[in-house]
Amino acid sequence: MMTNPTGRLTQGQFSFLPDLTDAEITAQIEYGLNKGYAWSVEYTDDPHPRNTYWEMYGMPMFDLKDAAGVLGELKDCRKAFPGHYIRLMAFDSTRGVESIA
Repeated sequence: MMTNPTGRLTQGQFSFLPDLTDAEITAQIEYGLNKGYAWSVEYTDDPHPRNTYWEMYGMPMFDLKDAAGVLGELKDCRKAFPGHYIRLMAFDSTRGVESIA
């Protein structure tokens, strides 16, 4: 039997880790930017696994080359929606399809 003693939401690979600091988030963003990924910020108040339609905060950042821009959008989203769940999405367009990385 699997249990979740912390009661944390566990959706996606990073959800099983302790909360990431802004420095750790910046390192992940920089990794994605170095691979050419485009970033976007999404939020929801309903994090159910079947809820795949989260609201996008701002516009996708296709031409962004600096992690500070993504982190700034994340911080703005935190201020605007303090009680919501927020996720960062990285898009890899190298295969000609729109899918998250």
